[in-house]
Amino acid sequence: MHDNNFFASQSAWATVYMDGGKRPNWAPTLRSPLISPADQEAMWAIYEQTVIYVASQSDRIGAVNLPMVLALLQ
Repeated sequence: MHDNNFFASQSAWATVYMDGGKRPNWAPTLRSPLISPADQEAMWAIYEQTVIYVASQSDRIGAVNLPMVLALLQ
């Protein structure tokens, strides 16, 4: 899941660099269509259920966050 999944129909990357052409000059002003409020609510529900599931599987799934990844790199 990416932040734009909660409000847009596709990523900014795909909108600008894939749909906008595979060669320069890209149009960074292109915007992906927004999803409906119902689809936004559905995405939040999926996200919340994913977090609940991962938390319930802590003995099987090792969830990591950015500070943990950074600590592994040091």
